Amino acid sequence: MRIRLRLFASLQKWLPDNPIDHEVAGPKTIREFMSEKGIPEEAVAICICNGDKVSADKPLCDGDSLEIFPLIGGG
Repeated sequence: MRIRLRLFASLQKWLPDNPIDHEVAGPKTIREFMSEKGIPEEAVAICICNGDKVSADKPLCDGDSLEIFPLIGGG
């Protein structure tokens, strides 16, 4: 299946060469996808799939748009 992937801020180092049309061997949850790509789950604050905030346990589907945001620190 193919997804559109966007990683933000400190997570961008895990961006694949072609995030717009990224091939994913499925079926797979967001959590499984992040693990496969080496994205540490503890670094992730929010997952957005097709415009909705979702759990990392959501299964990915062909054509999904996935955005992953890191934890942000400051004060």
